Amino acid sequence: MRSRRQRSMFQVICICFSLFALTPPVAADDDALYQVDPDQLFQSVKLDLQGDPSDSDSYSPWSYRPFCTDTLFDKINDEPLCVYTSTGFAGGRGLSLFTTPSVADHIVATTPLFSEHDTSVVSSGVNTHSGNWYTAPIPGKGTGMLASKALRRGNLVLATTPILIAYSENVLDATTREKYLRRAIDQLPSVTRAMYLSLASLSDNAETQVQDIAAANTFGISLGSERDREGEQRPHLAVFPEASRMNHDCAPNAIFHIDTRTLTQHVHAVRSVAASEELSIAYTSPLDSTAERQAYLRRSFGFQCSCSRCRRGKDNADADADSNSDLVLSEMATLQSILGDWSPASKASVSHAERLVSLYVQEGLQGYMDPAYCHAALVYGSVGSARGVKKYVDLAVRAIELRLGPDNEDIKVWKEMAAAPEKHWSWRRRKQK
Repeated sequence: MRSRRQRSMFQVICICFSLFALTPPVAADDDALYQVDPDQLFQSVKLDLQGDPSDSDSYSPWSYRPFCTDTLFDKINDEPLCVYTSTGFAGGRGLSLFTTPSVADHIVATTPLFSEHDTSVVSSGVNTHSGNWYTAPIPGKGTGMLASKALRRGNLVLATTPILIAYSENVLDATTREKYLRRAIDQLPSVTRAMYLSLASLSDNAETQVQDIAAANTFGISLGSERDREGEQRPHLAVFPEASRMNHDCAPNAIFHIDTRTLTQHVHAVRSVAASEELSIAYTSPLDSTAERQAYLRRSFGFQCSCSRCRRGKDNADADADSNSDLVLSEMATLQSILGDWSPASKASVSHAERLVSLYVQEGLQGYMDPAYCHAALVYGSVGSARGVKKYVDLAVRAIELRLGPDNEDIKVWKEMAAAPEKHWSWRRRKQK
């Protein structure tokens, strides 16, 4: 399970500029783009089981009686965890949940895909092959996903719904967890069940088969209208089997976002991709240092990344100062610090912003460029260039749509800035430099 970790050098959410404010704002919290560490799932507290797995038509929209643990007092907001399965979800693709009753109720109330007669799935292209990808063996990587034709930035690779969503917990022992997750998978439609069991696994241990497959293939997703004891939305792990075929790269050519209202994962190309080129996503933050990325990938997935950026890390004696990936990250952090300084003594200039944009491109980070574009829009506004504001707001909006989704609340605010840059707090805030 991939880990949701704090950013240190970078806050990659564009709302770090909080255009709602009249003064320069502070950085936002981590965007939970990345996922939950396997250690979080595999700890032990023995629990009794309860419930009747017999089929029934009386649990609509669920196809089976919910199968629940005892209440997990002081662990998960004093609720049990239950297996809920809908074989009719998303036009018959099916979905199993292992979550609390309150989260299950929230999903049913807010997700429009629980009907066998729901035609919106097909009409919107969800769970329909886009024709832009195929899978094939990749030397040294197992199965991978490749582009079936040339793609451009913004082209949709796939849009799919999950087949399993499980609460991210650390209270069940492995045997108990396997019992519930096995029930969740066994209750899925046969084609969907086979799809799940064909995915890669962290081990060959038959006694933990289902959770080991989940550990190798889940994406983080926060669900539920209520908050946990720390005030966060309840973290879950979702398996999207098609996207699970995509291998990792620290300079990925694709990026995903998950629409929690429709439970749909959208994957788009973030730069030009040649036909038959492998499509990749980042399993960890590509804005972390080489050492941090390598350590995380070894711990969570058991492989040593050998992508071009990792080969240019600070420990590589062959990488010069201009190409050393970690030195470039350090320069990017410095530039963002300069551009974020709105004091009278600030030295920030449009050249700093243009340099920052160029470094993101140099590092192959086109999927994460919204902060750079936002900085550029602000600095152009600060020197009174409406044309520069409009150029970079347009680029920022497109980048936010790719990374965070078209419904992200900050898009409206950035568009308002582009429509009337002279009314924004940054307008002519700095002299031309």
